[in-house]
Amino acid sequence: MKFKCVIVIAFVCCLLHAESFVIEKKKSKQPSKRAVKEQYAQSCGDCIKKVPEVQKHLAKTQQLFINDLNALLDDNKQHKISMLSKEAMEERRTKIVQLSRELEKIDSQLQTVYDELML
Repeated sequence: MKFKCVIVIAFVCCLLHAESFVIEKKKSKQPSKRAVKEQYAQSCGDCIKKVPEVQKHLAKTQQLFINDLNALLDDNKQHKISMLSKEAMEERRTKIVQLSRELEKIDSQLQTVYDELML
């Protein structure tokens, strides 16, 4: 009986001693895959909301250019584009050229992102 008691005490001591050597699993500081999926979904939703707004602004700007072009081609003296001074017309043209360059850059960026996401 004494022998069994010593063995049990030794076993309990070994277990208690072994617990102090248990290596705890380190918690990852990186977000979980689920969190990344949720963030991705939120980002997709944000982009989806912005696309119609951008399309609306582009359509309004395109319509403005069409109206100005039609007024110039028809030599419509009542249209505001025909009433502009030479300096104002040149300033307006400069803004249109800058916008055209920016649109080309944005188009290129969109195509690059699209291509990267399609991989």
